[in-house]
Parts: sequence; C-alpha cells; structure tokens
Amino acid sequence: TRTHDSAAQLLMHARVIEEARRIYASHRLLWWGAGGSLLALPPIGAAVAVLEEVVALTHAAGAAGAVAAVGALVLVRGHFALQSMQRDLQSDAGLERCFQQTHMSAVNDRDEFTLALWQRARPQVRAAMTTLGLQRVPRVRAGDLAPIEQILDEQVPQLRRRAGERGRMVKGGDN
Repeated sequence: TRTHDSAAQLLMHARVIEEARRIYASHRLLWWGAGGSLLALPPIGAAVAVLEEVVALTHAAGAAGAVAAVGALVLVRGHFALQSMQRDLQSDAGLERCFQQTHMSAVNDRDEFTLALWQRARPQVRAAMTTLGLQRVPRVRAGDLAPIEQILDEQVPQLRRRAGERGRMVKGGDN
C-alpha cells in the first residue's frame, strides 16, 4: 500500500540521515575537541608554570604560544577535513555506506523491497543532506521514529485486515 511504502521510505530516510549526521558529529567533536584543547590548555599550563616558578615567563609564554599555534592549525585542518567528510557522506559511496550500516540485515538478505525502496529514497536523502548540511541536521532519536514504526507495525496491518474483511463481506454478499 502507499501508506506502507511512504512510512517505510520516511523511516529509511530518517535512519540513513541520522547515521550520516552521527558520523559527522563524532568527527566534528574530535576535531574541535583536539583543537580547542590545544588552544585553551597552553595558557593555563603556562600560568601554572610561572606561578609555581618552574620556568621563566618568557619560556612559558613561548611554549604556550607554540602549542596554541598548533591548536589553531588543528582547527583549520579540522575545518577542511569536515568539509571533505561531508562531501564524502553525500556521495553515492558515502550514502551507500550509511544505508548498508543502518539496514545491514536487509542488505545481507538481499531484501528486494528494501533495496528498491532505497533506490527511490537515495535522491531525497542526498537532497536533504545537501540542502541542510550535516552540521544543521537535527538529531533523530528512537522516540522520534516510534510513530512511524507504529504505522508500519500496527496501523497498516489493521487496515489490511479491515480491507480483507470487507472484501470477504462483499464476495459473501454476492452469493
């Protein structure tokens, strides 16, 4: 039914985009964490070293400046790495990896319905990722997907049973 296909496609869309967002966010956290730490910690370390009279102010300032410069370079490198990662995740190969990760059992079973559904959903997933950018894609939580899963697991089967009952009533009434 159209309701089943639409709900399944929406669920697939949400899961694949969430996988791409999750990968991007974890790398963003690593890059920004490393760069931010290298920028924030050297001044603190230099201040402690000077206050404890471990090193002279000029040596502490020089070392802190050098480490902070490395931190700035890490942030710049991280920016370009994240841009590259976003392009990769939006490519055919990147989308395929995210799909295979989120639908592993269906891919392994060569589930024709799921694979055909992915062929229809992929352009829409790519368009959403390109339009929003992965840095602005909101997180999808399991609770967000529950209403869609309820449509697939409960409401569509109920509608099919009702349609079957009506079909039998119509056929039985013609006799």
